[in-house]
Amino acid sequence: MAAEQPYGKWVAEHKIELDALPGRAHIVHSHSSVTRRQQTFGYTHEELRLIIAPMANDGVEAIGSMGTDTPVAILSERPRLIFDYFKQLFAQVTNPPLDAIREQLVTSLTAKIGPERNLLAPSPRPPA
Repeated sequence: MAAEQPYGKWVAEHKIELDALPGRAHIVHSHSSVTRRQQTFGYTHEELRLIIAPMANDGVEAIGSMGTDTPVAILSERPRLIFDYFKQLFAQVTNPPLDAIREQLVTSLTAKIGPERNLLAPSPRPPA
């Protein structure tokens, strides 16, 4: 199957490097704008204090235990965002954690952006 189409050539012709993208102006948001966005996306004071602050101040990721002791959204007495009602409660972590640097041969941090085409119809065109 790999030899049916010139997939390597297609990738080389249509790959876009992030460094090749045009720069854009840095936008500084006001404190009230940031607070509104945090509330909109459900950030709690605890998340800001224990997770976000250490990442911003020290460049370190918070270490915690696997699992959560928060009740499922339908049973919670606190207001919850709509997507909390559809959260998956299993297979959220790997044990042991993946180390993308030491395991770079088998781990990819690549993320695709944009809509996907039909993967069953090979084409040299990049996804539209």
